[in-house]
This record gives sequence, structure tokens and C-alpha cells, in this order.
Amino acid sequence: MSKPHPTRGRRVAATRLSLQDPSQYCGPIEPQVPLTLQERLLGGEMVKNLPGLDLAITIVSLTETGSTYPSRVRLAARRAAEAPSAKTAAALERALRRELDRDDLADYQAIEMSRVADLLICHQAAFGSAVANARMAAMAFNYTGRLLREGRAAPVWLALRSAMMFAEDASEEIEALRHVPEPRYPRLSMLNARVSNLSSELSIGAEAQELVEVDRAVLDGGVGADGTVDPADTEFLDRLIWKTRPEPGPTMVVLDQHGVDHLPGSASSGSSNASRGSTPRAEFQPLAGVALPLVHGIDVAAVRIALDREFPWLADITGKLLGDLVGGRFARFQRTLLVGRPGSGKTRYLRRVSGLCRIPSLVYSAAGVADSAFGGTSRQWSTGRACVPLQLIQRTRTANPCIIVDEMEKAATRRENGALIDTLTALLEPEGSRAFFDPYIETEVDLSAVQYLATANSTAGVAAPLLDRLRVVAVPDPRPQDLPAILATLLPEIRADRGQDEAWCPDLDPEEVAIVAEAWGKGGSIRPLRRIVETLLSGREALAPRH
Repeated sequence: MSKPHPTRGRRVAATRLSLQDPSQYCGPIEPQVPLTLQERLLGGEMVKNLPGLDLAITIVSLTETGSTYPSRVRLAARRAAEAPSAKTAAALERALRRELDRDDLADYQAIEMSRVADLLICHQAAFGSAVANARMAAMAFNYTGRLLREGRAAPVWLALRSAMMFAEDASEEIEALRHVPEPRYPRLSMLNARVSNLSSELSIGAEAQELVEVDRAVLDGGVGADGTVDPADTEFLDRLIWKTRPEPGPTMVVLDQHGVDHLPGSASSGSSNASRGSTPRAEFQPLAGVALPLVHGIDVAAVRIALDREFPWLADITGKLLGDLVGGRFARFQRTLLVGRPGSGKTRYLRRVSGLCRIPSLVYSAAGVADSAFGGTSRQWSTGRACVPLQLIQRTRTANPCIIVDEMEKAATRRENGALIDTLTALLEPEGSRAFFDPYIETEVDLSAVQYLATANSTAGVAAPLLDRLRVVAVPDPRPQDLPAILATLLPEIRADRGQDEAWCPDLDPEEVAIVAEAWGKGGSIRPLRRIVETLLSGREALAPRH
């Protein structure tokens, strides 16, 4: 066998690495967030192998309350989220591409709509659409040519086998009732042999596949390669593996690997007094020893633009909160208490902040809470459950979700059954949260990455130990000049509550806006403003002509 040319050998080495670990090009085998179009063209999976879940997460920006995207797009997005299928995904794609021709779209809207429209082809294909699979096959083949022109040999093999897979699925329209989503990696691995039989240019991939088999033989006790690879290629491969491989995202282990071994039953069965019908050990075994992802890499500038557009009266607070995210290894807000009059938009603002930052969140109302259930309850009780932060981590599979404690000043202070303020005091301490003893699973868990934001109408009822541990920020009332921004989000909320779209409940005309502005006066609470708008809309409906 002749000695490989160094250039060829390097291309083989790069392709070999892509076959050993395709995730560097097409994302993780079990992604937690939707992948890019390029990653999907190279064989990327859907979130948890569920096209419906992946679709819902992809279009969340179009379905969020207060979205300013065109009404047709929002209506089609809601339908796709409620009943995900190839049909509803195709309808949303058509709506997006039609509306992209509008001249009044903001740049960020056009970019997001174009991105989502392209990804919807992937979802239609995953739901079994033959037409969508044909489109994916064409895009994958086109991407292959682009990779070859750019001299990027490593992902060519991945693009080709993906194109073959999509082409196979384009041969028959799969009925929704017969379609069962399945992982793509096993199917893609089976297509390696076909790719190796392509033209001489693609023999690079075939040689790489042979080297992968040699690696496996070595691991299985075989004699290894025949020594024909150039040492320069080996050195190049070492640099490729150790120096140019993308860094994994930050992670954190919340529950020790053996953290539930002491609990009765097995990891999958047993008896429990809990009403949920599974043992605590089986319930939390999936978290034991698992490095959970930490939300990171937030586009702070883009989030700032969106928040300033929707909450202009809170611009100073936005600067404080987003400033917390700059320069950190992962997203972590400073523990903050927003204090302002009722109706100033505190809770909705914090919910929107976490949503735009893609940080999973939970609003926990402190009003009337007269026990310490926030910190978990023992399995000795029939209603035993884990602490709220651990439940949120378990549900979101994220180590740094955000808990928004609403109306903190209204929490009860009597301690007959424990008190919320005592539990929060412990969790707001770094040492207390790093080794918090959960009474339900009877072991320590690391909750140090969980983020806490809170609201209160006044600091008068907030316990002093909590005030010592929180950054207290005063929230100003909305101003008269903020009315257009508030109406831009308030009207979509009212439409959603009424089950109407923009065609049945159009935006206020200038005369109506003037009436609302006069009735609202000098600004203040958003709640009376909403009542004013609802009264005006009801009057509009009452005066509408009947046919």
C-alpha cells in the first residue's frame, strides 16, 4: 500500500474524527435545545427525539404573550404549538414566508421569521412528509457540494448520508397515525456503507471509515493499523482532537451519583406512600450523578433591545439585571427584590426577562404561604414532595433555573408549620444552597446555581434576613409616554384571553388611543389601564353593525 499524500491523510484524519464523534458537527445525540439547520442537515436529532417538543420550543418566540409578529403568523404558530403535525408546521411555514415580503417588519422579526421558516421544513420531514424530506435531501446534497468547494472534507460524509436518509423517506408519504418518531443516529450509521461506494473523490470517507474500524479493533484487542499513516498526519490528528475541538457547555451535578442509593426500592420500582405512584428513588435516579446543563451564552444586547421596547419605564432595572449576566461562565442574576406599587408590571417583567434569556422559570406566589413546603416535605406524609427548586430542576433538566417569588411581603410569619422566610433565608446563603438537605429524598443537593428574583409592593412586610440577602430595587410606575409600548403587549394578551385574533380584534386607532390616554391620565398601574381598554373594546363590539 502506497504512502498516503499528507494533504489526503489530513483530510482522512479529519473525516475519521467526524465519524468517531459526529456531535461536534451535528450537535449532541440527545439535544436539550433545538439545533441549527446546518446541524440538522448533517444528521442532528430533535429535542428528546420528539418533533412536537422541538417544534414548540422553536416557535416559542412567535407564541409568547405580547409577541408583535404579524397576526397571521401568531395564529398559525398557536395552532402548530397546540396540535403539532406536518400539516400545521407547513401552514406556519407558508404564513411566515408570505409575511416576510412585508416592508414594515423590523430587522429582528425578519431574521427570526426566516430562521424559523427554514427549521419548519425539518419538522415537517420528521413528522413524515415526503415533500419535506425531498426538500431536506436537496438541501443536504447542496450543502455537500458547498462543503466540497470549501475543502471541508470532515463533514462531507455526514451530509451525504443524511441526504440519503432524507431521500429514502421522500419515497412515501407517511400517514400521521403510522408515523413513529425515531432516533436518526442508528439509521445514519447504517448508511455509511453506501457512502463509501461513491465516486473516487469520496473514497476519502471510505478510507476514514476503515481507520475507524481499525480503532475499534484495537480497543477490542486487535493488532491495530498497518503503519502506513504519515507521522505528520498523526500529529495533525492529535492537534485536531485536543486543541480545535469545541469546548462543551458548562454543567453541574445537583445530586450525587449515589445520592438516592439509601432510599428503599430500586431505581425503577418499589412502593411509596406518595400520591404520584412512583418511589422517590425511581423519581430522582435520573438526576443522580448527571451533569446538567447551565444556561449560558445569552445575547444580552438582543434581550436589552426587546425589553426596552416592551418596558421602557424599567430601562434602568434592565441594565442592572442584564449586567449581572455579562462575563460569567453561565447565566446568574444577582438575587434581586423589585419593590413597587401594585400594577407596575413587576411580575410580568421578570417572567419576560427569564423568557427572553431562555432561562426556565417558575413564579411562586408567597401570598398566604404559612408553612415551609417550599423546602420540601418528608416522605412520612402522604403529600411528601421534594423542595421547589429541586422539582424545577427535575422538570427542566437545567441546573440554573430561575424562581420568581411573587408578593414576598405577604408570606405568613407564624412558625407552627414552618415558615417560607426561614427556607428562603437558607437557600439565599451560598453555603446553605450548596448543600441543602432535602427532606423528601433525605440527602444533600447542590442548589447553588438556582437563581432567585422576587417582587413586593413594599419592604414593610419583608423579613429583615431576606432584605439583607437581596438587592432591593425600586420600580417606577409606567408613564403616559409608555402607553404605546404597553398597548403593544396588552392588546395581544386581551385577544388571547378572548380567543380572538387581530382580524376580529384589530389594534386601536388613533382616536381610540387618545381616549385611552385621556382616561389613564398621568399613568400609573397597568391594571386600570387594562380595564379601560377592555371597556373600550366592549363598546366597540356593542356598536358594531350586525348583519
